[in-house]
Amino acid sequence: MSQSIFTTVNGTPVHGVITHYDPYDITVEITQPFTRFTAGCHIPYFARSHKHYKGEEGMKKATELLTGLYRDLVAVNSKKAHLQSEIRKPTGLLDNIRAIQEEQTTLRQQKSSLKKHFKEQAISQKSYQSQLKALKDRDFELRMVIDNAKTDFFDKHLSGLGGFVSTEQLFDFLAE
Repeated sequence: MSQSIFTTVNGTPVHGVITHYDPYDITVEITQPFTRFTAGCHIPYFARSHKHYKGEEGMKKATELLTGLYRDLVAVNSKKAHLQSEIRKPTGLLDNIRAIQEEQTTLRQQKSSLKKHFKEQAISQKSYQSQLKALKDRDFELRMVIDNAKTDFFDKHLSGLGGFVSTEQLFDFLAE
């Protein structure tokens, strides 16, 4: 069940909804003046004896997350055109990620082919498992390369953000 929240930041009304709420986890989505961005917070198990998001503490944290999202998005939006041109440069972040995604597509095809060969009993289970592990390991490496490239890009170009918007959300916003 979503709960609406509202705050004002530097005279600007900011609306959002709490999309997930329990005593130890909270997630907020901004709905105005931006949309499709979320931020969340989790209390680790070892800290739960003295910290929680029940009642007023939860609303305080939700408002803090909404405010942080808004401030980060204002900063990103003010640099959006420049960031988009940087991402779209030849051999820039977008080209690099697309090339890696093509390799990931090839890996998926290889996994499918490998599975087919195994089902046809063209290869042994041991060989199947060994080859599958190598493909999965490579896929994991490629996902890490993408994550690190995004993180490096945003650290370089948006070092002053408060960390409320994920690199995944930022990339999707700028790549649209």
